[in-house]
Amino acid sequence: MTAPEVSSAREDQITGLGALIATAFDDDPLFTWAVPDRERRHRRLPAWAVASVRTGLAHGVVDTVDGGSVAVWYAPGHTPRMLDQLRGGALGALLRLRPGDVRRLAAAERQAQAAHRHHDPESAAWYLAFLAVDPEHQGQGHAGALLRHGLARADRTGAPVWLETNAERNVAIYERFGFEVVAHERADGLPEFWGLLRPARGAEEPARED
Repeated sequence: MTAPEVSSAREDQITGLGALIATAFDDDPLFTWAVPDRERRHRRLPAWAVASVRTGLAHGVVDTVDGGSVAVWYAPGHTPRMLDQLRGGALGALLRLRPGDVRRLAAAERQAQAAHRHHDPESAAWYLAFLAVDPEHQGQGHAGALLRHGLARADRTGAPVWLETNAERNVAIYERFGFEVVAHERADGLPEFWGLLRPARGAEEPARED
């Protein structure tokens, strides 16, 4: 089978890729906890996801495979500030949520940011903010292609890579690509959390599944 071809996302794909992220993360432990009402998640999360893709295009790198999957990456030191996210449309998305939903999302964001700062204090790592595959394209190698593409880019710069997840099923997948769990938290009132770091590799070392 031919390996999926990764390309840079375009402006005209923002809405579709945002909808893809919202669909892929609909049952994610973070979002089922933060927005427990399923109907409200279906109505509100797409706007937030679209804003996330727009911010990624403005401040990072957004990769896709034929619009059926997406990965949003930020180079070392370039993770967007809150003002950048608000300008990208996050404010409008948050205003569509209930106050309790916003408080829960903010608490989870603080947890993730604290872990990131602790394990990457110099902001030396690439940050994989999102990786999502449309359910219709799962099992076709999209996730692996996006990871290998992004990790090869990080390797060319000699930088480590950071990501976080609230889904235990994802941990083993990332470990196969060289990530190591450096933070695992079961804080009261928050969903279980894993922070993973992939050590820096030289440009001569190919990105591979370990």
